[in-house]
Amino acid sequence: MGRNNFFNKISYVLFVIIVSITTTFIIDNHIVSAAKLSDPADLNNAINTAPQGLDIKNGAFVVGTFGNNSAKVIDRNKTPDDKTGILQITSAANQLGSIWGDINKDNYIDLNNNQTLSMWLYFGRPVDPSLPAGVGDGMAFVLQNSGIDAISRYTGPKPSHNPSAVNKLGIGESMGVWGTDFNYDHGATSTTSIAKTAIQKSWAMEFDTFLNKATNYDDISGEGFSFDNLQNGQHIGANYPDSPSSYRQQTAYDYHSTGTPLARDYYVLSHDGPGSLSLTDANWHHITYNWNAATETMNYSFNDKKLDGTHINDAYTGSYQIDPSHFKLSDNKLRWGFTGSTGKYFENNLVVFESIPSFVSADSSVSIKDNTLDKVLSTSDNYVDAGDDLSFIYNLNFESGSKEWENILASMNLPSQVSFESASIKYGDDPNVEVIPASEFSNSSVQHLLQRNLSNSNKQATIEIHTKVKPVTSAVSVPKSHASFKGDNFIIDDDAQAFNIRYKDISTLNLSTDVEGTINYDNLMSAPETTVINGLVKNSTGKVIDNSTTDVHTELNGVKQSYKLNGQNPGEFVVNVKRSDLIAGKNTLTIYAEDVSGKKSNEIKIIFDIGGGLTFGVVNDVSFKTINQGLKDQLVQRQSGWRVEVVDGRTPGQSWDLQAKADNLYSDNDTKLNGNLVFKDEDGNLSSLIDYQSVKTHIKNITDVQTIDVAGLWTKNAGILLQMNEVNPSGKYTGKIHWNLIDSVH
Repeated sequence: MGRNNFFNKISYVLFVIIVSITTTFIIDNHIVSAAKLSDPADLNNAINTAPQGLDIKNGAFVVGTFGNNSAKVIDRNKTPDDKTGILQITSAANQLGSIWGDINKDNYIDLNNNQTLSMWLYFGRPVDPSLPAGVGDGMAFVLQNSGIDAISRYTGPKPSHNPSAVNKLGIGESMGVWGTDFNYDHGATSTTSIAKTAIQKSWAMEFDTFLNKATNYDDISGEGFSFDNLQNGQHIGANYPDSPSSYRQQTAYDYHSTGTPLARDYYVLSHDGPGSLSLTDANWHHITYNWNAATETMNYSFNDKKLDGTHINDAYTGSYQIDPSHFKLSDNKLRWGFTGSTGKYFENNLVVFESIPSFVSADSSVSIKDNTLDKVLSTSDNYVDAGDDLSFIYNLNFESGSKEWENILASMNLPSQVSFESASIKYGDDPNVEVIPASEFSNSSVQHLLQRNLSNSNKQATIEIHTKVKPVTSAVSVPKSHASFKGDNFIIDDDAQAFNIRYKDISTLNLSTDVEGTINYDNLMSAPETTVINGLVKNSTGKVIDNSTTDVHTELNGVKQSYKLNGQNPGEFVVNVKRSDLIAGKNTLTIYAEDVSGKKSNEIKIIFDIGGGLTFGVVNDVSFKTINQGLKDQLVQRQSGWRVEVVDGRTPGQSWDLQAKADNLYSDNDTKLNGNLVFKDEDGNLSSLIDYQSVKTHIKNITDVQTIDVAGLWTKNAGILLQMNEVNPSGKYTGKIHWNLIDSVH
């Protein structure tokens, strides 16, 4: 039994020696190759794509005072006047960086007042695309009251097997701010001892790009690789680094050993926040922090806008309660900054600032006023009409700051659905107006450099752009329009709200034909059998005409017709005028179009002037007055509305004779009327119309075409009348009158 124990013990010792030698080799390998492990191509990409930011090269930040600090400020230098400074936290393997706001240069956070910080973060990329997890470790946004030398430091015992392998600074998972979970000889440790190695009197939000999730006994090397055991993927998390409650003790067991399993402790970091993020994608990521002094809450919005400044709706948002007493401040000035670290894997960790609250604290707002409807648009009332006068109003408000908001370049995009009219700026109560010239409007955007800075003595600027809503062919939803205001010490983006343009059709239909004016023919027979008139209907706005919903209306000699546009292409139609529809003299054809909404086009008149010939003009249906059964020999008068026209286009001196005969009249049930139509001349003589009877003769006495309405010449008791023979059953009786026009010689 004792012998077996002896061999087991020997095996265990040999195993430990092998592991120790292997670990030392890896660490040494890191040190030897660290100088070569960097990604300059990615750094160039970061600088070339970096957004405009604040000028931080004038001592606004101070590098942490510990050896081999990798943090520094570099230039963007896109133009000779570019003042954008970029914080570079790390750029190679096995680095640790920290950089802090210089309180002596008024760069601090005042927890007694609301504060806003906004910035862009860059996390690099995997240098080997086949190894997407080959990045690390990230960086942290830190609030602290421990000075510019603050950094996480391991103060425990050195490992007995290799004292030179210990890096006392908190690289890797600690990111220079969290406690260092170093326990090389697996001796006694605790959450309290780990918290003491963190930056004291601090709160941190980390952007972790490398998961440290060692939980197996053989993987617990005492070098701290387990903080992220509760996380999934690249993530954001926050807590107090110097608080023991931020760490959880866990134990890994070696169940392969005999007897009681061997145990090694490790620690997990409690830091809640969104996970499964894509941080190392070689893109800039924007974050906005808003400190609410009343509720003592730090609110954040990550990935909340694009590089062009436009808002992203699905940003990651959250909030953390922060106890100001945790920092043990003696005044209202809390230091803030960034730390970051790399290990075997590395990345370019960079920051570009848009706002630093102690420099300039400001905000903006945008409203749209419909001057025509006299209202300010809101989310519940966002309708305007085509032709309305709209004012886009941008309010810039300087709240406080140790610096002026200077060299403000205002860039305001306007919707394509409005046209620019004019623009101006007013500063506070100053009655003078700064005019923005029309030349600064281009491609639906106004760009103007404000002539005055905003400061404690000049706190407000109001930019007003006057526009007019363009005509629309249907209701239009107009999206938000972006605006940015970029100065040396403060940058902010804003959006004018979305709105809707109601469709108010002010367009017109324009009709044209290939035949216009008067068409002359010597006589009716010289006119073509069919005259083809080609027409076209257009909308004044250029909207395509829908033939299926647009009608053509024609009228020729009192006869009306309507039909859909019948051309092959939109808006085209054809009108066929038959010779049989024409008469001697002037024939007026009117044409107009009408769409389904009731919109009518202009009316075109075409006159067919037919010379010579004798023909009928208008001859309409006729009726007689209503009687009660009727009496024998009773004469029934005509109803009004009789019209029997004779049109004479011949030369003067020629005559004509109009004759008429009438059929019997029958009721709806085929009962014959006891009576018949007769003609009564001017002398009172009655003539039956059973056969043709002359009812009017005339000799033409003018040169022009002469039209005579024969029925219009009759008195009410003369002309064609209805003679009753005896009493008739009640009912409606109908029949036909046949007209015969004779070209006679006088």
